[in-house]
Amino acid sequence: MGRLNVAIPIQKQDIFWMEGLSKGHPVWLLTGDADSAVVIKGDANNDQQHVQQALLTMNAISPGSLAIQLAPMEIMALRSFAQEIAPSCGDDLETREALNNFLALSSRNVYKFTKMEYMKITTLGTGNTTLGNKQSVKLIAKAANAPGGLEDLGEIVAADMWNSNQDRFSFLKITAPGSITVNGYKMNFLTNLGNIMVRQLANDYRFVGLDALDPTSGDLDFETQNDIDKWGFRIFTPSNIRGGWVDTIAELCVADLKHALGKKTGLLKTWRLKSGGEARFAKGLLAGAKQIERHLKSIYGNNLRHAPKSVQVRAKLVQWI
Repeated sequence: MGRLNVAIPIQKQDIFWMEGLSKGHPVWLLTGDADSAVVIKGDANNDQQHVQQALLTMNAISPGSLAIQLAPMEIMALRSFAQEIAPSCGDDLETREALNNFLALSSRNVYKFTKMEYMKITTLGTGNTTLGNKQSVKLIAKAANAPGGLEDLGEIVAADMWNSNQDRFSFLKITAPGSITVNGYKMNFLTNLGNIMVRQLANDYRFVGLDALDPTSGDLDFETQNDIDKWGFRIFTPSNIRGGWVDTIAELCVADLKHALGKKTGLLKTWRLKSGGEARFAKGLLAGAKQIERHLKSIYGNNLRHAPKSVQVRAKLVQWI
């Protein structure tokens, strides 16, 4: 038996146990030798090329978010383990349900599965619109106020824009407000509090870009440009940068985060998010866009001649080629 590790293929003999991580959600925890652990996540997205590109892009921006698509042999290993263990769960109905859920979803071609490192994560919310407890909110605020914090989040959002991931901030309608209300404030773009996440590194908390995939993120039609007005990354065209789009988007995103974090308790009731975050977030957005361009050109060459068609089309739209 070996240790479970995202960098090596998962084999059945390396799995000690498998269970659900979040009831009702396609997320499972595998444990193995020497306390090794890997998280498996399922997404309903049948565009395999888009899934792979989205994961690689986010990993280039947020290395702590490394997620690797499961190979068919790994899925077979997990199915074999789940089929063997599920009947012996006894009174542990929750685990049996989680295993049967994996078996059901993994039998459908539309589902793609990724593996990632198991890490201690704190989220701003327990769902799209439900804030977490006070401690979680304080830790997110601490990460945002720390040097490099809002810059990191800006880079993650740039990767989401490139991937057309609408499950953290949604930019399908840049000129229209968002659809959720938090602390009495109607969000501009923030759409899922549960996907604003930080991980602990020593005594620091850093934003991570986990959940880089949205089930609908591969649906936009870039090749005919029919959906270009729904693509958030278009703010990075030279003319839009000159026109102040990046600064405007940064102001609205930071306003969302400010109101979601709310005010401190006590007599003064000051905002938890310190002032001046707009410029830092904008800096992160621009740095993220530049990093994505460097990442793609390092793989496919400066003219991106060997890149997938969807990458070439998007690169032309922002005038990288």
